[in-house]
Amino acid sequence: MRRRTKMDRVIKFRGKALETDSCYSEKFVHGGISIYNKNNTQDQSEHYFIVETAKDNLGFITRMVEVKPETVGQFTGLLDKNGKEIYEHDIIQREDGRKDTVVYELGEFITKEEGWELNWLIKHRLGDFGEEITVIGNVYEKEGE
Repeated sequence: MRRRTKMDRVIKFRGKALETDSCYSEKFVHGGISIYNKNNTQDQSEHYFIVETAKDNLGFITRMVEVKPETVGQFTGLLDKNGKEIYEHDIIQREDGRKDTVVYELGEFITKEEGWELNWLIKHRLGDFGEEITVIGNVYEKEGE
């Protein structure tokens, strides 16, 4: 059995910042994820944070940005034909013009073809497309934003 010495894929997430964060308001942030429950009688809800690390002229800084839970998506480990990272909930366009949405289902990233009813979804493994796809948006923003 071959022993693995490193992970083959970067594990990171993307989420849209809450409107209350003036620096990041309504923007997507990328990085690790942390889920926090205040666990008191006033607030039983979970709060999702993206832990973003950036480099400035003094070195690396880390920020925790609270994001909308429904907008959190995992990086697939794949890039589109322009080198753009592909995340869960992205809308991709194939060379033939058809559009698909990237989802995580049953342990793998797949695409669901736009325009099909839930019971009749056409599913494709995301990696099967090679480099012929382009990210054109995501389900939380209009195409091209």
